[in-house]
Amino acid sequence: MTRYLLAIGLVLLTSPASLRATTIGTSIGVEFGIGGTQGITSGLNPTDVAGVVPTANWNIASGDSGTLAAGSVVEDTNSAGSIAPGVSVSWATGDTWNNNGTANFANANDNLLNDGYLDGESGGHGTVTFSGLVPGSLYDVYITSTGGTTEDKGGNMVVNGVDDHAVFGDDTSGVYVQSTITTPGNYHFFATTVDDSGDISIITGGSDPTSMRIPISSVELVPIAVVPEPSSLALFGCGAAGLCLAARRRRRAGSSAKARRSSLAGLS
Repeated sequence: MTRYLLAIGLVLLTSPASLRATTIGTSIGVEFGIGGTQGITSGLNPTDVAGVVPTANWNIASGDSGTLAAGSVVEDTNSAGSIAPGVSVSWATGDTWNNNGTANFANANDNLLNDGYLDGESGGHGTVTFSGLVPGSLYDVYITSTGGTTEDKGGNMVVNGVDDHAVFGDDTSGVYVQSTITTPGNYHFFATTVDDSGDISIITGGSDPTSMRIPISSVELVPIAVVPEPSSLALFGCGAAGLCLAARRRRRAGSSAKARRSSLAGLS
């Protein structure tokens, strides 16, 4: 019976249904839309907390294109900033623009985070690429898209080949609302695996060459770890404990049998 429990536990531990994701506690946030054509004049300070997943130590990406080189990208761990080893960020789009203060988040830092944005021109694509990540590692990716109005914001956004999050315009309700295929919102969520090159690549406009002005105000990468569900661990533990008990009983039985054989040999 214990062998069956152990076997079932092993199967459950390797089954996707028995796994759950948990955040590791470290994130990388990048704010866009500073400077350039019509971007805002300044971004967040290191101690300012903002974002869909509240974080500090935002990296400031100035201009409509550029690169934050490896050794300059900061990651945040419980509001403490440190260099993200080997990670770089590059971006390119038509221009930058601003919301003229139309975002109405309760947190003033969220208003600043989402006031400027990368603004792809009609029929064009913008790109943001994180490089130097560990291939195969898992991240939750949050992309805020607040372009001031809902005008001309149709299209898709692609993250590492996943192209299923439609953009129907931004939400100005003052809270973060996830954009889905049917619901307009102001951020997009992707559960993403880092590719073999160590990259997470974001393309605005997706596969639609006629997409209009898909804005990016910020990107957050939140690493996640996959751990077994407690029920699977419990079943696996029961099976393992049972096997240990059975092995102990076999050893005891073997020792007793050996003792009896020795006694019989002595009598003969």
